[in-house]
Order: sequence, then structure tokens, then C-alpha cells
Amino acid sequence: MAIPVTRDQIEGQAGETRNAEYIVQCERGPTSLIDPIVAEWTALCAEGPCDEPFYSPAWVHAYIVSFAPNALMTLVTVRRNGELRGVLPLVERSIGVGPLRLRWFRAAANSHFPRFDVIHGASDQEDVTQSLWDFLQSWSGWDIVQFESVPASGVTWRLLALAGEAGHRIRHHRPDASPWVDVTRFPRGVDEIITTRSSNLRSQSRRSLKRLREMGEVEYRIVGSHHPPEEIQSAVDAFYRQEASGWKGEANTAILNDSATKNFYNRIVDDARENGSLTICQLWCDDVLVAAELKLHWNHTLYELKSSYNEVYSKWSPGHLTKVHTLDAAPDLGVTVLDNCGRSDAHKLAWTELAHPFATCFVFNRTLRGRLAWVVLFRAGPFLRARLARYPMPGFIKRALD
Repeated sequence: MAIPVTRDQIEGQAGETRNAEYIVQCERGPTSLIDPIVAEWTALCAEGPCDEPFYSPAWVHAYIVSFAPNALMTLVTVRRNGELRGVLPLVERSIGVGPLRLRWFRAAANSHFPRFDVIHGASDQEDVTQSLWDFLQSWSGWDIVQFESVPASGVTWRLLALAGEAGHRIRHHRPDASPWVDVTRFPRGVDEIITTRSSNLRSQSRRSLKRLREMGEVEYRIVGSHHPPEEIQSAVDAFYRQEASGWKGEANTAILNDSATKNFYNRIVDDARENGSLTICQLWCDDVLVAAELKLHWNHTLYELKSSYNEVYSKWSPGHLTKVHTLDAAPDLGVTVLDNCGRSDAHKLAWTELAHPFATCFVFNRTLRGRLAWVVLFRAGPFLRARLARYPMPGFIKRALD
């Protein structure tokens, strides 16, 4: 399906003219739709606003083949004079049958993406936003569009503002902020870094480090893309095993607990090895792996994707001690920012007051199905959850209500 829409065509009807022509095209098919535009897409990311690893075509491809392998991709692109200026990869999540089928499109991303937005260039954020909204208004084939982990400064939030102004229901769901640390604010040296923290964290970290040193030699190692393949794979496997051995494994949220999640992270790790961004930080005590973090090193920033620790050492604050050693090593890596990613958990906020706001975003079309979906998701749903929370019920019903 190809649906070209130019801003000149739409806005010309209102008596306005534009010098630049923006053409929005929508195509539906397998993930091979990405292949012809990989180079353009990558160059678009490199312009700046979307120059983070999770905006790349490799992440979108990994998401679809891992979490939606049987779904058709809907690829929306924006071009100006033939040049790619915007990309929105979608996957349809239809619910119901026949005339009751809800046409629910979601961006090709989920909670494993630290951030995701419409991929766009540096100079035309407003034009890409308006062009996409013009397209959505002209396209009758959707009831809901959902975006995951969208930064507040991105195109999607602007898109929601336009939708709200046009009378559509919108939702910024579960807003939060990802903490990030300015490395340049910290001194060098593990013990010196600890002195910069609050009195409670300072005392806790000092006791933990002292105890760990008494138990054996404390060593901080970094395994990256420049290491031999067998050493990289050993570090990845050790991380997976450790994550699954603790509470995440018991809660069935570890990477190894789900084949789709494991496939996704294997692909992300392989891509990071190829582009040189893979970074696995390890804290050892003698020959025991105390804690590990799966990170990406990109544009002077370390992005933390996942973390794990040996629960035998849980009372010795392994997460905080790993943070201290990472801050100490960061300048030698050319790193100026540690991006904790994810939600604003207390253990992250103990190190910084800086954060990137984000939310899951919904736009509802003014179709009957879209209006009903709004009521069910954000009116009836919360009411039922509140009413039924006190009663025992099967897990699948709880998940449906969530």
C-alpha cells in the first residue's frame, strides 16, 4: 500500500503554500522494506536528534523478528525533494473480527527500548511532525497509534499536541524520566567519588567496599567490541546466567526466561559488536563475578540496557559499587554521560538529579472503534482494576486488565 500525501496538496486547499515539498509514503510488508533505506536511515540518525543506538534500523528489525515475527510491518517515510527526512516503523496489533476489528498500530519498539521516537533529521522537526499529522488525518485505516518510551522533546509529543488540537483523544501514559549522570561533575578515584554522595549512601558505600576488599581482591573489568570473540561471548553468557540466577529469574523477567527476549538481546549484542559500541562492565571479587552491566558506548555516552548482580553479595550494594567504578573508568573511555535508561528508580536517583522525561503515548482516531477503545482502555479499565484489585483472580485476567 502506498499513500503519497504532499503538504502542498493539503495546505494548498487552505490557501497556504510551501517552498519545500514533503511526501509521506506508507508501505506494508515484511521487514525487508527496511533494506533499501538502511543507509539513508542511518545517515538521518547521524544528523543529531536521533543519534542514539536504539533509533537504528537494526533495533527495529530486531524488535519485529523477535516480538512480532508473524506481523506485517507498516513503514511510513517522509521525504523532502526525494531526501529521507522522517521514518516511522509500525506494527499492527489488530483485535476483534470483521467490523469490530480494532486497527491498533504501535511503533516498532517496546519497553526494552530506552527511548523511541519518529526518526527525523536536524533541520525539519516541525515539518516532519506536521506532514505526519496531515497523513494520519487523511488515512482512515487506523483506530489507535501507540508509541513506546517517547522522549518529551521528540516529534511524537508534538504530534499528540496537533492531534489534541484537532479534537482527537490523546494520552501520555505512565510518564516518567530516565536518570542520567554528568561524569564531569565527579572527581577521579573510587574513594573520592564516594565522598560526593549523601551521608547515608556515602557510609553505605564505604562499608560495602571495605567489606568486599576484606573478602578478596576487587577488580573492575570492561569487555568491549575490541576483545576476542570468545571473550565477548563468555562475558555475555556470564551476564545472562547471573541475571537469571536471582530475583529476575524467579519473577520470570530475566532475558533467559523468554526466547523472544533472548533473541532480541542476542541481535542487539551482535549489532553492537559490529558497530563497536558493545560494553560489558564487570565487578569481580577474586574469581567471583559480583555484578555486571550490559551497556552501549555511543557518542561519549554509556547507555545501561540491563544489569545483574550475585545475590550472595546483595548486602554489599553491588549496584552502587559498580556505579562508582564505572564513574572512575568513564573519563579514560572518553565517556562524559552515564545514561541509566529505564525508569526513575531510587537507586538511580541517588546519583543524579538529571533526567530525560518520557512516556508511552496514544493517539485515538475519531472513528467509532477509536472512541470505544479510549473508553475501554482509560475509563472502564482503570475502574475495573480498582474494583477487582481486592479479589483473587487468574493471572491472565490481571494481565488483560493491565
